[in-house]
Amino acid sequence: MLSLLKGLRSDHTLDSKKARLELLADLPRMSPVAAVGELAAYLDSVKTAEQLPPIRALDIIEFVQGAGNALVDQITAQFLARPRATKFEHDRVHSAVHAYCGQLVEGYRFCLANYQIGAVGAARLKPHLLRIVCCALYACATQAKWALFRRNVIGERLWREIAELYLFASEMHLADALYTNADQVHRTPTQAFVAPLMLSASAPDALLPLQIEFASQIIEQLRGRFHLSARPDSQTFYRFDLTAHAPPRRLRSDQESSADIVYFGPSSAATNLSERIAASPDQALPGKLGCNVEMSEGLAQATVRHLLRYWSIELPSRAEERRRHTEHVTVIHEFDEVVAGVGGLFLESPFVSNDEQWILENASSNGFGACVPPSSGSWLSVGSLIALQRNEGSSWGAGVVRRLASDASGNRYVGIEMLSHGGTAVTITAAKLSANGSNIPAGGVVCVLLSAEGAGSAEATLLMRPGLFSESQEVIMHAYDHRYLLYPLHLVEKSDEFDLARYRIEKV
Repeated sequence: MLSLLKGLRSDHTLDSKKARLELLADLPRMSPVAAVGELAAYLDSVKTAEQLPPIRALDIIEFVQGAGNALVDQITAQFLARPRATKFEHDRVHSAVHAYCGQLVEGYRFCLANYQIGAVGAARLKPHLLRIVCCALYACATQAKWALFRRNVIGERLWREIAELYLFASEMHLADALYTNADQVHRTPTQAFVAPLMLSASAPDALLPLQIEFASQIIEQLRGRFHLSARPDSQTFYRFDLTAHAPPRRLRSDQESSADIVYFGPSSAATNLSERIAASPDQALPGKLGCNVEMSEGLAQATVRHLLRYWSIELPSRAEERRRHTEHVTVIHEFDEVVAGVGGLFLESPFVSNDEQWILENASSNGFGACVPPSSGSWLSVGSLIALQRNEGSSWGAGVVRRLASDASGNRYVGIEMLSHGGTAVTITAAKLSANGSNIPAGGVVCVLLSAEGAGSAEATLLMRPGLFSESQEVIMHAYDHRYLLYPLHLVEKSDEFDLARYRIEKV
């Protein structure tokens, strides 16, 4: 009877060459999101297929991953290229990738479980255990990255998967064994384990999704330079509890070591990255670092500086001390709304189209920490321009979101840097001598003259539409029934939503 059953095929659709060829032909006809959804369903059915030996289950999982890797890369590129897509579109894409990667992890864990319990035929998996662990950890890292894209917490379940996969590799004495994938990329389970830990420890809540992708690729490129230890040493200043199923934390001197805790740090990765950009600023460009990301030089350099700040043994400190403070505030967003609020134009047109109620939780001299309920803030991203009106105030202040994270309940937690606590709407036109080629409309454009607060009276700070500032263009500012000639000094900040510029001012 056993000899008769040995040759039987399972009831899994992809347990045949013909079905696989048909699937490969069908996938290009689908959208990438629909395609990864289809692949996730095939992965899910591996766990319930009858007469499917463990080695053939692994073969199906690896076939699906081979077909899905390029699709996930394509979806990631499309997601990052459309930061202003609707929340529905972003949620749909995130759900598809998360489900696909989750099914990959479950499939590989299913193979490992069969090996651990000694299931019939599972002994044939032994030569493939290294590959299984590395591929599962890589899928976990992709899930973690996508959670950070959407400002979600990396859940307990994912941290448990990461920890248990590493523990399995350690128990099997495979943690430092070298695995080479189909793209000739060499990594060990330890390197695959450390990657999501380092990304989580690098303060991704202060990065744009595009920067998170760049940071994850930098970590991948430097994977052999990070340090992991069973006990704290001079190269480790982060800790990860293998049993707590929680994110890694900064190591404190008063914490005791434990067999359940591993310690890690950037080690020579930080030195290598710092030396490269010190030699030449353009070394921070993605291509120079072996990364495949399209981004501006300024944003790339900002990302590298951010990583080096959090990869330093010195704990990054806040510029200003935060104090506990609870208060309900009104917030508006989008450039026109912010200009109307901060510039005092709501007195002429009092309708506010996108106001939301937030709760301030702490305050400092230059900003706030706030909680945004699930019903609000779907538009939020790091770098969003907002205006904030406090409970007892009549004026609006301009601010920028610098940090953004979410919890399991859907609340968003934002760090806000205030640009000013007031301002005045003004109109600027191109100065006569520099009007040729000006990107300022002939009729002028409304900006906000931000409150000076400590700045010299001979200088002005303008909140402008993106792309209006020019280092070679003087402008005329019409304010308070007077005209002023403004000489450009420097661009304080540039984003997709606004320019923040400094000018020297003369009355004319």
